[in-house]
Amino acid sequence: MKRWLVTVKSDSDVESIKQAISQDGGSVEDLEPVPMGEETVLYVQASEDSAKKIESNAKVISVFAHSDPEPH
Repeated sequence: MKRWLVTVKSDSDVESIKQAISQDGGSVEDLEPVPMGEETVLYVQASEDSAKKIESNAKVISVFAHSDPEPH
């Protein structure tokens, strides 16, 4: 599983998007969605295949792979 940043429209029903992500094989991390103007960012754990399904959701604007910082 990788971590993804999933961007959705800020007026979207985040709970229904979380359910759709779950149905597509991903899970939304237990972090508050981050509002960014007209968009909201969710942190999601999902496989590559699940991320592609999530990206095809009409309410999703974009899906980006997120890499955690390397430990020092």
